[in-house]
Amino acid sequence: MAALILIGLDRRPAISDYWSMSPEFYTAWYHSMFPRQRFQDIYHSMLQAGDKDAEGKDKIEPFMDLLLGKFRGAFYPFQELSIDEMVIGFKGRWQFKQFNASKPSKYHIKTFGLCDSSTGYVMNILTYFGANTSYDPEADADSGAAVRIFDTLLTCVDRGHKIYADRYYTTRALVDHLLKKKHHYTSTLLLNRKSFPPQLKNLSLQHRQLRWFLHENSDVLCAAFRDKKAKKPVVLVSTDAQVDTTQVKDVDKPTVIHDYNSHMNGCDLLDQKVTYYLVFSRKSVKWWKKLFFWMMEITQVNAFILYTLTRTDAQKKIGLKKFKLMLSRQQQRWQRQQ
Repeated sequence: MAALILIGLDRRPAISDYWSMSPEFYTAWYHSMFPRQRFQDIYHSMLQAGDKDAEGKDKIEPFMDLLLGKFRGAFYPFQELSIDEMVIGFKGRWQFKQFNASKPSKYHIKTFGLCDSSTGYVMNILTYFGANTSYDPEADADSGAAVRIFDTLLTCVDRGHKIYADRYYTTRALVDHLLKKKHHYTSTLLLNRKSFPPQLKNLSLQHRQLRWFLHENSDVLCAAFRDKKAKKPVVLVSTDAQVDTTQVKDVDKPTVIHDYNSHMNGCDLLDQKVTYYLVFSRKSVKWWKKLFFWMMEITQVNAFILYTLTRTDAQKKIGLKKFKLMLSRQQQRWQRQQ
């Protein structure tokens, strides 16, 4: 594992280059650990993350569930959570491989992640396996994909959280479902979605103009705002917002948009930290090996976040009151488990 972490930092064209004797490549540390052939024997045979006869998702999913259980046992998140796609670049053959030209990795393995917005700590992951995706068995199969994804990811947290997501998931059915679950929801909105104010479809705003729309049940607030350089207005939906503005760089913006920009980056923060080592970016023909190394990177990031949270300067940054609240929630969770 130590060698793999260093290999992620020290990028070379081939594995054999790390044991090269040529002056420009020679590094004594690799030779002191073990011979090249010994490393390659372990590297190519160690990745039996499931049963030797396992097929499909059973090759890697039990191992991922084991790690995710450890993640949740070590940390309980703050109130703000973000849910978003997290992609792993993969060009090999796999029936559930996805293509999206707008993503940094056009061909990829698609996963959905639940992260703490303040720290980027990963709480839960759902890997997409088509019809075999491991949704929560208690989730209604006819409720829609977004509701099933959220139900599965939120099984590890108590009620009362503020969930931030993007417009891909936002439907009226999801908003109503999260309200029943006692969660607040804030997200951007596709203007053609049903059961939202019809005025949004033909909305036209001047630069730095804002408008508010309240649902007839008074449970959903929509905020529309067009920034100076934006071609179109941005529309947000929230079940935990007020008609209020916040001044950001001498510009009055809706507070709900400012809060969304502050808390939506949990999964993006994780993606940024994971790319510092890039062990999982090395080419592989096995899709489950990609997931194995990706989970290894996430484990490192989560461990580093736990380390930083114990430091005094980190406690001052996130606020001592907020830090004590996190500890009390964690102690209550441990007591329930006991």
